[in-house]
Amino acid sequence: MSISRSDDSTPSTVRGDRDAELFGRRFRRLIGVIYPDSLGRPYTDTEIAKHSGLSNQYIGKLRKGGSVPSLANAGRLARLFGVSTDYFLNAPDHPAVRSVERNLQAIENHRAGGVQRAGRRGAARAPEGGAAPREARSRQRGTLS
Repeated sequence: MSISRSDDSTPSTVRGDRDAELFGRRFRRLIGVIYPDSLGRPYTDTEIAKHSGLSNQYIGKLRKGGSVPSLANAGRLARLFGVSTDYFLNAPDHPAVRSVERNLQAIENHRAGGVQRAGRRGAARAPEGGAAPREARSRQRGTLS
């Protein structure tokens, strides 16, 4: 069995494992932070599956870092949580990743401080400072549809 290698001589299976781990870590981060205050808990895999059109088992596999989704499926999940697919696909120093992480941290800080209104903000703002998508704002109000 041969393993294809990239230009940096890293076996593609290793890169795939790293990519799956990175996706899983960031996906878990979104799940843990972006949920409506009225729900009082993160969404379950079943709820995410229902609203993304993906299977419950597949969501669990992604959350555990066991698989790398297709770009289309990453897009479905990114839209569901109001972030860009750039958050899932790029290095930590990428502007989109830094922007989402700042907003996630702000949500966590506001929740920890008991500020309910700020906890409803969408996590994803465009790197240039644009508003979060309407869907993200609706999800934060507990109207995930």
